[in-house]
Amino acid sequence: MVDAETGAFLSVIRVERASGAQGVAQAGSHSVCSASDICFYSGKIPYADIAFTGKGVAKGSWPARSGYYSAGANVIFCWTTACTPRVSAHTKVSFNGSLVTGTSATLL
Repeated sequence: MVDAETGAFLSVIRVERASGAQGVAQAGSHSVCSASDICFYSGKIPYADIAFTGKGVAKGSWPARSGYYSAGANVIFCWTTACTPRVSAHTKVSFNGSLVTGTSATLL
């Protein structure tokens, strides 16, 4: 879990690694995250999860994000008040019950 205001880590747990995660050559995004997608999770209806593919930077304004997952990639996630450092592959984080507006995902 991370603090939604500062991006500081509050706690860490080990999760099983997803198998078969692959990217494509062009950065992009779509709604509905599968187990192998880099994802900014929605924490409120009617907003959808946002999944990212490829390499590069995807920018936008995605309200009501409850957390993120890096799948098989190294990623930097940003929201209106903070950005993560480089997040290692297979990292899943929640904002400890807070909702943030996502602004970018940099797929490294």
